Amino acid sequence: RGIIQEMYGLLNSWDLGEQVLSDIYAAWPYIAGLTLLSLVLSLVMVSLFYLVASVIACVILVAVSMVCIFGTGYLWFTFYQLKSQLDQTPPEQLLDETVQNEKAFFIYSIIATIVTVIILLLVLVMRKRVDFVATLFKEAADCLAALPSLYLQPVFSFLQLIIFYSFWILV
Repeated sequence: RGIIQEMYGLLNSWDLGEQVLSDIYAAWPYIAGLTLLSLVLSLVMVSLFYLVASVIACVILVAVSMVCIFGTGYLWFTFYQLKSQLDQTPPEQLLDETVQNEKAFFIYSIIATIVTVIILLLVLVMRKRVDFVATLFKEAADCLAALPSLYLQPVFSFLQLIIFYSFWILV
């Protein structure tokens, strides 16, 4: 019960919320660019389903694994850099924001590690079922051939994200 109350208090902490919002506001060009990249990649992936379904299944499994591993490694590396920088800084010269950044990267690194382990376990299980996944992709490709309007789904998702980000930034 104490852990739940502490998590609730952490989530309701204005400092944490303010830091997350300021980080998102500072990174909005990257968020917009990555959203556009996700649109392009989703359209390419949908188009490739029909052509190379079994290869796409393997590529997706490998790509997801590599992105998770590198992303988690980068978070831990950044945390290590922040921690070593803070350890060398005299206590009277420490800024609250830098200490909060260290704590935030530590929390992000732990969460990313847990998510990465779960995803890698899922990939390990799915590795043996690549043929089944390829069959599912071929069925999905047949469905796309029968219903070409499904190509609009990534475009609608992109537009919704852009509208959401625009309102968030403006308000």
